[in-house]
Amino acid sequence: MFGDKSKLSSIVAIILAGCYTQQASATPYPDIDSMLLVVGPNAAINAPELNSLILALDALPTQQQKYLALQSLIPAADGSLRAASEGPMRQILSVMSDRLIKVTAQTGVSSGDSLIDAAPAPVDATHDKKIATKTAEEAKLKTVKTAEEAKPKTVKTVEEAKPKAVKATVHFVSNDPADPEIITPNSTATTNDKQQPAAAIESADAAKVESKEKDQKNAKKDDALNLENKDKNNATADTAAVTAGSDTATAETTPAVPETPKEIVHGAWIQVLGDNIGQGVRGIIPGYDADVWGIVIGRDYLVCPRLAIGAAIGYQNAQVEQRNISGSYLDIKRFQGTLYAGYRFISPFYLNMAVTYAHNDYDNNRNILVPPVGGVPFVRIAHADFDAEEFNAYAEFGYTWSCGKFRAIPKLMLMYSFFDVEDYVEEDAFGLDLYTRYRNMEFLPLGAGIKLEYQNEFEKAYVVPEIHAYAFHDFSNDKQIAAALFTAGGFEFLNQGVSPSENSIEVGAGIAVHSYQNTSVTLQYDYASRSDYHRHAAFIKVRHEWA
Repeated sequence: MFGDKSKLSSIVAIILAGCYTQQASATPYPDIDSMLLVVGPNAAINAPELNSLILALDALPTQQQKYLALQSLIPAADGSLRAASEGPMRQILSVMSDRLIKVTAQTGVSSGDSLIDAAPAPVDATHDKKIATKTAEEAKLKTVKTAEEAKPKTVKTVEEAKPKAVKATVHFVSNDPADPEIITPNSTATTNDKQQPAAAIESADAAKVESKEKDQKNAKKDDALNLENKDKNNATADTAAVTAGSDTATAETTPAVPETPKEIVHGAWIQVLGDNIGQGVRGIIPGYDADVWGIVIGRDYLVCPRLAIGAAIGYQNAQVEQRNISGSYLDIKRFQGTLYAGYRFISPFYLNMAVTYAHNDYDNNRNILVPPVGGVPFVRIAHADFDAEEFNAYAEFGYTWSCGKFRAIPKLMLMYSFFDVEDYVEEDAFGLDLYTRYRNMEFLPLGAGIKLEYQNEFEKAYVVPEIHAYAFHDFSNDKQIAAALFTAGGFEFLNQGVSPSENSIEVGAGIAVHSYQNTSVTLQYDYASRSDYHRHAAFIKVRHEWA
């Protein structure tokens, strides 16, 4: 399918070129040089533009100059179509994976994590049985202590009642017959028999008998009350023992079930990233230099204690300049959307996954630099605007091991990438415009490595520095291949890139600052390398969370 259907003139040119090439084989020529050799004898009549080009190339004094000129005539096959994808995807996946580990494994510190209730520890039936037995014994001791405390109180009550019983009103009579009778109310009888008349003695004896009877009645009531309290306390102790036994049985038969968090933690984050990429010459294919920047915004939340999900959207832009003599220029605008999820198993093992769809918009300026022939220079710019659809799938399986404030995370990573590049037709270069078809590309890198971090606690924040190192092997590792045809005529030819190295490494370091409230900031730098390729990557990520 053509990149710009409105360019009717280009389509007509291609149709004419197709008529011209009807005698040619359906198989493209392996390179442009071999194709021009076939076109040359009849080019003056059938393809004037190509004939002038062939004459200019033949006039060059050296093969090196001819080679450099030919490089400006063909579509790029240096792997630059991935410039806006490979580095940013590694950085985006690093941010997503780190967050998913902290939420689901609950082994690290991140802002807002304190709102999450961790899953309860497994029930220890033996321990619960000991606690129940201890509770029953304490209940019995409490009962005995209550009974002992009640006895002294009863005795004390009886003793207090005795003095009150001997108090009575006594009539004193003087021994002198001349004195009248003296009556003193509320007087207490004494033990002096000489001063006590017979009536007073009889009254005192009666009071003593009455007090004794009352004491006996009170003692019987106290004994009955103590017996009743003892029965109640024994029943309470037995009930506590039965309850404890019931709790023990329940603890032995009920499995531990993770509780749902009391509050679900939501989080939104923003990441700003940048890459500097250098691809050297591989075989006869010149390399490129690229500067990439991008922004990603995401949001995630904890569904349950072991599962977190999220989504992110982003934009990346790459400015690519080829290292050939023409300095052709490629501008890439990449729009991507990602869904990601993390699941923590019962053990410290975890699995993180992500799928990404991206739309790449390519704006290419191919500078054609051929020395002039007869005063007519071949310095032209062929412009093309075309698209590519990109699909990525990612899985990470790892283990979180902690020792105090130190944590190690060994992991395995598998990524699948697929590029479907749209066909396009160039314009503005007259007969030197190209109709180009890129073949689809697939990549399947498998990586393994480890991440190490240490948690430092300060008054207002956690500071967590980390280092990591990974190695990758690409099992597919497609090279970039383009089939092209001049709109002025000729035959279809190929430009085949060299496959990038299968093995690569990535090392880096970062630091994360997590506030005790709801904001975290992460800085990270990575260096990636393979044969004739290097990438410097850095990003800053800010995350805000709420319940």
